[in-house]
Amino acid sequence: MSSSHQNAAAASSSPARDRGDAGFGDLGRPAVDGLLNGLVDAAFLVDAEGRVVSHNARGLELCGGEKPRRSARLSELLASPDDEPWFREQLSDLLARVDDSGEGLRRKTQLAPGNEGERSVEFSVARVTSPAHPARPEMPAGDEPLYLVVLRDFTIRDAEEARCRRALGELENMQRLMEIQSVELHTANLELRTARARMEAAAQAKSDFLANMSHEIRTPMTAILGYADMLISEEGLERAPLHRRVAIETIQRNGTHLLAVINDILDLSKIEAGKMTCENVECSIFEIVDDVVDLLKFRAKEKGLNLRTEFAGRLPVRIRSDPTRLRQILLNLIGNAIKFTESGSVTMRVASSLDGESNIVFEVIDTGIGLTPTQLSLLFRPFVQADTSTTRRFGGTGLGLSICKRLAEMLGGEVGVTSEPGRGSTFRATINPGDLWGVRRISGEEARRRAKRAVTSAAIEEQAPPGRQASPSAVSPELLHDRRILLAEDGPDNQRLISFLLKKAGADVTIVDNGRAAVDHALAALREGRPFDVLVTDMQMPIMDGYEATRALRSAGYAHPIVALTASAMTGDREKCLAAGCDDYAVKPIDKARLIATVAAAIQRQAAQP
Repeated sequence: MSSSHQNAAAASSSPARDRGDAGFGDLGRPAVDGLLNGLVDAAFLVDAEGRVVSHNARGLELCGGEKPRRSARLSELLASPDDEPWFREQLSDLLARVDDSGEGLRRKTQLAPGNEGERSVEFSVARVTSPAHPARPEMPAGDEPLYLVVLRDFTIRDAEEARCRRALGELENMQRLMEIQSVELHTANLELRTARARMEAAAQAKSDFLANMSHEIRTPMTAILGYADMLISEEGLERAPLHRRVAIETIQRNGTHLLAVINDILDLSKIEAGKMTCENVECSIFEIVDDVVDLLKFRAKEKGLNLRTEFAGRLPVRIRSDPTRLRQILLNLIGNAIKFTESGSVTMRVASSLDGESNIVFEVIDTGIGLTPTQLSLLFRPFVQADTSTTRRFGGTGLGLSICKRLAEMLGGEVGVTSEPGRGSTFRATINPGDLWGVRRISGEEARRRAKRAVTSAAIEEQAPPGRQASPSAVSPELLHDRRILLAEDGPDNQRLISFLLKKAGADVTIVDNGRAAVDHALAALREGRPFDVLVTDMQMPIMDGYEATRALRSAGYAHPIVALTASAMTGDREKCLAAGCDDYAVKPIDKARLIATVAAAIQRQAAQP
């Protein structure tokens, strides 16, 4: 049904005011009512005084739904009491203008009809009947003039336009804000990229500095510790004056302590620089704990302490972790316990986690001096020790526990402590052992029985059969007898030390002081048909370093063993050496037994090749 028909139907239940047919002239009331009800907008028929003669259904709705009283003025129905005089004047002016021009007129204004609140409407006024109008002879004649007033409601449209204008303004504001934010974001991105580039450059600079510092410190430490060890191992030292033996042992002991401090500083720096990585290999917690306790039991015995190990319950035979880092954690925790305990005992207790997780728990329990709550709050900070007085009883850098904490976190666990002053402390380290599905669990006693059997078996099979690769620790130094070794080392002190160690093992050593000379000597010996059995090369040298020298030799088809010597000890150094073409790797300061074993193993592997 159309809107006009709807309005017509509504008007049938709302008849026009009862004034007979006066003023309708020839049209008649039914025709005028039909005209009104055919309009969609609110429509009123008024006389010259503005009194309502008739209206349609929408007009009735605009008046609040109440039938207008007799002789009511349109201004009274549509305007508020305050605005009624003004509206009556406006309507009278429109009616007069229509009479003068004979044309319909429009005017837009604001009204507050009925209870609908203020509305925006447009009036269209036209004369319907006239006794005789010279300009409109076609208009029906009537006894009195009547006017058609149509009100078109623009309230919703105006409200929508206002809403659209507000929305458009908000969008414009948002666009301006987004443009500002885009500029700020672009600026922030530029600053972020700049900051990231600076951080990466700083991290690289720090890494380079650490590598150089490690090299510069470890290189002289190699000479200090190497020569001290050489003097101690000399025959007849027991017949030397006591003060000489004490001096040599003091040099060795303090050099070892200095090396430990250097290692701690480098480890912390590597962790902070993100250069510290952890392996994830199969290993035995029983073997690791026993190794650590064996290393420290002499120190505990010197102080009269009882150092013991407890394996609680059944523990996995193998785990997946980094055995080197785990040893480092346990060495530090047990070493600290021994250092801060004057009497009593230090217990290394190992158990599975009781909190439903599969973590392995290592507890170091001592009867030492204990810690106050204030000391506990500072304990894991770098370079901070519990004893900060000027008369410190204990040495150290305060780095060990900070490193332990970070290493434990890298192994998927944590480090914590409980303590009471005067009654001792319990340090607790946990690690994630990896997937233990299908891994057998054994007791500590069974693990020790296995270890004894393994030691017996190793003793029986100490000599490897021909063609079998020997581990570095199991190779006899006699394998260097009459072996030709080319040593590339730029430091005179280390030249003398390393060559002395190799010659003492029976090797014939040729020394060069840079990588270029190493390449020339190695290739010349190869052309003469007397190649060196192994090249031992420092990796940081003038003219040409060990990496470049190794790559040059491999590019020239040189297939003989090359063993790298490096003092940087940074994470990834071993991989870097192997990637350059080296067969093995040794770290300064030199462990003489390890160096000889590594060189001998490289020679044996070469000899075993078809």
